[in-house]
Amino acid sequence: MPTEAKFTPGPWEFGSDHLSDALIVFVRHTATNQLHLKLVVATIWESAGPNENEFNARDNAALIASAPDLYEACRQAAQKFRQYEALHEAK
Repeated sequence: MPTEAKFTPGPWEFGSDHLSDALIVFVRHTATNQLHLKLVVATIWESAGPNENEFNARDNAALIASAPDLYEACRQAAQKFRQYEALHEAK
């Protein structure tokens, strides 16, 4: 039986930290939807290593921010596979 997801619910967004040389993945404050009240999910440093650059950092932040949507897509696909499996076993 599938278990309930245990992570901060989305949607997640990403943008500049403005206080450091980093991008942050965050959730807006639920009650007010105000951008200045946010829960930081992840921090991605733009200068993480010799092969990293600003574009890699933005791509990494975008990928992390899409995690709740990717999780939901995988959950739905797994549910469909279980339905098809049940139909196949019934034959």
